[in-house]
Amino acid sequence: MKIVKRILFFIFTLIMLLCFVSCGGSNKCKVCNGSGYYQKKTCVFCSGSGKSDYDPYEHYRNIGV
Repeated sequence: MKIVKRILFFIFTLIMLLCFVSCGGSNKCKVCNGSGYYQKKTCVFCSGSGKSDYDPYEHYRNIGV
């Protein structure tokens, strides 16, 4: 039973480490209610839609182009 617990703990730790590294730290993704992270302007590891709130055309709309 101890070995099973150690294996599960190791797997959990590895997943959390990989998630933190690949998520790029703690930049929260607003659309995911704080449960996702920005990675290359996309929201990953979200419980929501997985879309980020980044709009590449927002600047042009704001200046009236």
